[in-house]
Amino acid sequence: MRNLQYEIQKAIKNKFFIIACVIGAMLAIVQVCFAVSAYNDNMQIFIGAEDKVGMQQNLFLPLFSPFTYWLCGSQQNNISKIIFMTFPFLAVMPYSWSLSNNIKKNNVNRQIKVSSLWKANFIATFISSGLVIAVTLIMNFLVMLMFIPTNNPDSAYDIYFRMFSNTFMGNLFYKFPYLSVVFFIFLNFIFGGLIGCLGNAIATLFNKPIMALITPAIILYATEFGKKYLVKDEEIEISPLSILNSYETTNNCFKTMFIEFIILFLLSYVISGVMCEKRIKEC
Repeated sequence: MRNLQYEIQKAIKNKFFIIACVIGAMLAIVQVCFAVSAYNDNMQIFIGAEDKVGMQQNLFLPLFSPFTYWLCGSQQNNISKIIFMTFPFLAVMPYSWSLSNNIKKNNVNRQIKVSSLWKANFIATFISSGLVIAVTLIMNFLVMLMFIPTNNPDSAYDIYFRMFSNTFMGNLFYKFPYLSVVFFIFLNFIFGGLIGCLGNAIATLFNKPIMALITPAIILYATEFGKKYLVKDEEIEISPLSILNSYETTNNCFKTMFIEFIILFLLSYVISGVMCEKRIKEC
């Protein structure tokens, strides 16, 4: 237990975790700037159309809401997708390299069981990596609330949100919109944590800390850009970067996402455990 507490403190207090959080917060604010600009443009178009046809102005149409313009909202743009593509790097930055680095430098406490050592590091990596992604999304949504008027989603406008109330995520989205945002951030927290653990496992497997920083991103990018060759049905989404990028895809591909989470966990857990014991015995 003490070893776990030590690893978590070390993961959260190290400079790379702070740097990753700062970068994530900066990216979140950049996306808000683009979103606010798009919001103003759309409002001008909407108001102009009303003036021409004599419609009653409705400034609170749910289309214009933080729930549609934030980083994971339905009003996606290129900047949102680009920022999401940086998540694999942000997730592995805080602590994924630590276990491999300690083993390589023979900086391992021999008085602690190997299983306790790598499990504590595994949990610390998961928490620190997940927090970086969660902090980015929380910052983005909170800042968005400061600049775009809030209006709770209405299922009558489901065409704008691309979410239907007869689905699990849709029902939660319309009845408890803020809770749905928290749930969505939690899913991304798990995703970030698992990516960090995958980087940890790969770095331990090859005994090279640098592998933690590049390999998860390569795998995810290959899935993202190669999905059209892997899956013929365009309605089936297999890339985690796309599934967790908006309410719509998460809702439609919830089972796929759940299966991928399990696969990532099992791969990371098994590889970390087996290779950690092997590398420490070789020291």
